[in-house]
Amino acid sequence: MIPRSLKATGPVEYLKKSQVFRLGPVGIAAETPPEDIALRMLMAQDDSTTLLKKLFDEGSIAGKLYALAGFYYRDRSTFNKLASGLRKDSRSVPRQSGCTIFSQKVEEIIESIESGNFDKDIQRGTKSG
Repeated sequence: MIPRSLKATGPVEYLKKSQVFRLGPVGIAAETPPEDIALRMLMAQDDSTTLLKKLFDEGSIAGKLYALAGFYYRDRSTFNKLASGLRKDSRSVPRQSGCTIFSQKVEEIIESIESGNFDKDIQRGTKSG
């Protein structure tokens, strides 16, 4: 189910404000988190690379990580360029995996994206390209 706030603002605005990085099923009921839905909605748009760039430029640190996750599948060159700069960020971000919420360094999340940990979650319901 798409949250009302996501419907009202659209995927870019919703992800820009995100404070938690979570892709894939979460919680005891293994529900799809709204951020996952928003990223898939964004990736399904014809202008997804433009929207991902806007998200990266204007988003919270978690928002920037969602943008990187999208770029990893849309434009590897842009991913590499943006990830290179963001790796230097020493902050940690709340991350949810399953039922667990924990703090993870930005660089570690980028490494998880590169290692394919989110492949099935990101690629579900997206247009290729």
